[in-house]
Amino acid sequence: PDRIAFSHSGYQRGTSKTALASGLVASTFDLVRVNDIAFGATVLRKAVETVRTATGTFQQLDFSEIETPGTYVLRTGGLTTKPFRIGDDVWKSSIWKTLNFYYGNRCGFDVPGVHPVDHLDWFATLGSQRITMSGGWHDAGDLSQGLINTGEGTYAMFSLADKLAARGDDPELVERLIEEAKWGLEWVLRVRFDGGYRVGFGSHNFWSNNIPGDADARTVEAKNNPNANY
Repeated sequence: PDRIAFSHSGYQRGTSKTALASGLVASTFDLVRVNDIAFGATVLRKAVETVRTATGTFQQLDFSEIETPGTYVLRTGGLTTKPFRIGDDVWKSSIWKTLNFYYGNRCGFDVPGVHPVDHLDWFATLGSQRITMSGGWHDAGDLSQGLINTGEGTYAMFSLADKLAARGDDPELVERLIEEAKWGLEWVLRVRFDGGYRVGFGSHNFWSNNIPGDADARTVEAKNNPNANY
C-alpha cells in the first residue's frame, strides 16, 4: 500500500508504459515532465484502473500514449515517484550492467578486485582425454559451467552487436559486446571432443587451488547430448 512500482530504468518509446500500485485513494494520476531544477507541466491526467489477476487485485497507471522523450514522474494523491525516462535508449544502462556482470563472472581470468585466474584444476574428460574447463563464465549463481547457457549468452551478445552495428548505433557498446562474446565463444569451442561429445553442465560450488590431481580437483565426463550439440 501507498507505493508505486515502476520501471526505474525507464520506458522505451513505442512500448506499453504502466506502473502498479495498491491502496491508492486518488482516482486519477498525473504524468509530470520534470527538469533538473523543478517540476514541470502535467502532460497527462488519467484514471487509475483496477486490474484483477490470478495473483491479486492491483491498481494500474497506464501512460502508454506518451512518446515524447524526457524525464518524468508519476503523481497520485500525496505520492510521487522518483524520476524516470521515456526514450529510445533507456535499456542501454541495463545492457552495460549485464555485460559488467558477465565480466565479473569470468572463469580462468584475473578479474581485478574479485579473483585471480581460477579453476585450472577442473577438467572435461572423455576416456583418457581431458581439457581444462577453466574459462567461460561462472554459472547459476555459483561456480558451475554450463555449455548451453554459455552458448545462449554468447549468441545474444553477438546478435545484439550485429543489430547495433547495422544501424550505426553506439560503436563503444558494439566493441564491448563482441569482446565479451568472444570470451564465451572461446570456451564453447574449446570444451569439445570428436564425435559431438561436450560438457553440458559441470556443477561446482567452491574455489579450488589450481593444482591438478589433488583433493579439490574436479572432472566432468563429456556426453553426446543432442540438446547441448544443438
